[in-house]
Amino acid sequence: MPALSDRIGRKPVVVLSFIATGMSIWLLSRTGAQPMVLFTLLFATTFFNFSMICMTVGPLTAESVPAALTSTATGLVIGIGEVFGGGVAPALAGFIAQHHGIENTLYLALAGVAVGLVVALFLRETAPLRVQPKAQASAKVV
Repeated sequence: MPALSDRIGRKPVVVLSFIATGMSIWLLSRTGAQPMVLFTLLFATTFFNFSMICMTVGPLTAESVPAALTSTATGLVIGIGEVFGGGVAPALAGFIAQHHGIENTLYLALAGVAVGLVVALFLRETAPLRVQPKAQASAKVV
């Protein structure tokens, strides 16, 4: 997915990944005892979720800050992900499972994907192949 983002842009790939992850999680929560379908949906969820992580930690962060701040920004993004993904989300999922049933824990993941999709819709394009033509076109107009 990061390679695809070099061609068509970071924002479309991130938005596509959020939508595909959300659809996979939603379908996963609606699927019964069908092991092959469950594993296929789990694979799709993991694939698109991992592509979002790669895009966020890699190109989006690095291209959004000055070169001197790249390592700091990347560390901050990874740290926030570790705190929420490794600490807060499991605690919330445990609370949901204990009080509302384990089958409802996927709604927490869906909520996270929904929030991420809203944030992704406000991203500015940073892919060099997509940004350079626009910059050249605006330079010719002036």
